[in-house]
Amino acid sequence: MDADLSAAEIVFAQKLASGEPTTRQRALRRLQSWIKESSSDGKTFSKDDCLKLWKGLYYCMWMQDKMLIQEELADNMALLINHLGSDDQVFLFTETFFITMGREWHGIDRWRLDKFLMLLRRLVRSLFAWLKERRWSSELVEELFEVCNRTVLSTDRSIPDGVKFHFSSVYLDELDLAGAESLNRDQVITMLEPFVNILADRKTSNYFFDSVIEEVFVSILHQFSDELGGGEDDEDETAEPTGAPAAGIEFNYAKIADMLFQIGKAKQMRSDRRKRLYAIVKKFKMAASGLDPMSMELDEKDICSDIDEEEIDNATRRLLRREGQVKTDREQFRKQKRKQQEDDSDDNDQDGGSDGDEPARKAKAPPKVTRKSKSKPSNKKRPRLSNEQSPTKQRKQRKTKPS
Repeated sequence: MDADLSAAEIVFAQKLASGEPTTRQRALRRLQSWIKESSSDGKTFSKDDCLKLWKGLYYCMWMQDKMLIQEELADNMALLINHLGSDDQVFLFTETFFITMGREWHGIDRWRLDKFLMLLRRLVRSLFAWLKERRWSSELVEELFEVCNRTVLSTDRSIPDGVKFHFSSVYLDELDLAGAESLNRDQVITMLEPFVNILADRKTSNYFFDSVIEEVFVSILHQFSDELGGGEDDEDETAEPTGAPAAGIEFNYAKIADMLFQIGKAKQMRSDRRKRLYAIVKKFKMAASGLDPMSMELDEKDICSDIDEEEIDNATRRLLRREGQVKTDREQFRKQKRKQQEDDSDDNDQDGGSDGDEPARKAKAPPKVTRKSKSKPSNKKRPRLSNEQSPTKQRKQRKTKPS
């Protein structure tokens, strides 16, 4: 790695992570021109160089506020791949982006999560536009899948399932936006193969397995069901259903069903996942036959086919008769309970008046006697009485008097 090149990338990373918006904007513009000049001179970026650049770009997005400016910044970051000199540099730049997102994913708070999800979406959009300019070359598509198999479509725990889930959720939308008119059915099948392979891998987590099923294959079925109904959710409610899918990505539903069936019948496939795959295969076969795979309608012949109208009428009469009997039983039970309460009250009255004319009354509890606390003896001495005032002296004098 060139020493000057490495030093320049460190400076760019510091400027991109600056707290001043003006400094970040100037650094991003200079980075675009610097990448273009370096690529034209034949200089190449190593993996460490790209990781340093994405570290600075990550914090540049981290510091950016205001939604419209965030969208513009995400577009400018994603378009950096157009300034790289070779295809290998494009895939290296993409791989280091996924690695950076995996490293920093758990440190993103809920207030900044949306703009990083938008950044991932814009990079996928830019990649598909780049492939479309090269007419979806099979070699380039294969190299892109190798990058994905090492990062966002792998069982590697270093890339969180949240990053993988969001990649799966935006994949079909951005593919439809970029290649709806330029992709044929065989190319579409090729673009779906990495998701089929991740379903076949036994090490895939349950969360990621369910995410691929729902966000990729069930989404295809929902899209076919909506298009088959003629767009019932559109604003023009008077439009008649066409009975055929609208313009968009053309899927080979029979081929998709066969791919999923092949991985479902494998010996290493778990039984619960095999059951889930077979259910999806059945729906894709319905789509291949032109039927609505998401329809919940049932054939009337399969419902109550062995029951005639007379049996239904008899069952209805029995149900009504049983309902009337239940109401009668409830009324009788209420009357018996009311009569028993009246008898109990009469018996209580007779028991209370047997000892006298007045009914027996409950003895009131005697009031509680509160004892006064003894006062402490006073320290003052009582005055001494004289002999004339002493009651003992007076009693003796009365006894000695003659009668």
